[in-house]
Amino acid sequence: YTLKAFVIAVLGGLASPYGAFFGGLIFGLIENGSYSLFALMPGLEPFAMTRFLSFAILLLILLFKPTGLLGTK
Repeated sequence: YTLKAFVIAVLGGLASPYGAFFGGLIFGLIENGSYSLFALMPGLEPFAMTRFLSFAILLLILLFKPTGLLGTK
């Protein structure tokens, strides 16, 4: 759960309490939707794929918007 909390904080912006809220909301929707999608695909482990997706989201946010979606410089 520590990884999820870190991804949510980075997604929303570390300096913004509203960012943490919206980051959690966005991350929860992505995680639940992707789990449902991966569960339909034969040969894939849904839990492992959602964990991979968490790392991918974190990497993309750090590359393109390091301050988070609602973070400030």
